[in-house]
Amino acid sequence: MTSRVSSSASSNHTSLCFKVCTTIQKICSFLYSVSCDVLLIPGAGILTLFTSCYKSDPTVHNIRKDKTPILFIHGNGYNEMQWVVGRYFLSKDKELGSMFSLRLDGLLSNKSENGIEEYAAKVAVKVQEIANLTGLNDVTLVGHSMGGLVAAHYA
Repeated sequence: MTSRVSSSASSNHTSLCFKVCTTIQKICSFLYSVSCDVLLIPGAGILTLFTSCYKSDPTVHNIRKDKTPILFIHGNGYNEMQWVVGRYFLSKDKELGSMFSLRLDGLLSNKSENGIEEYAAKVAVKVQEIANLTGLNDVTLVGHSMGGLVAAHYA
């Protein structure tokens, strides 16, 4: 006797296999995400401590008052530490002005309820602070990702 599987039963079997595979994939993805978080939390704690202690803006004694200052604006999910390495190398160029950065929100992320307008207001405050320190009204804005949007909105 030959057994036949109806197309309906075969379709149900395929659908069930797809659901099981999708569920397994979601579980594996969740476990991977949790394990990454657990491994990265100590690193995030060290980064948080470091960024709290690190003052990235130049001191009053290091400000170049004869060159246009530069303000670096970080992207979403970052903070001013994003610019440390680049600023180190750029600061060696004597043709560039003093380099500043600001923290838009938290240490490792930005508040989702804040919009570009709120961040642009923070940039306005920082630009005024830079103008007071340097005696110059012009500031060059450099933004990464969301920081570029903030700079464009401010400008």
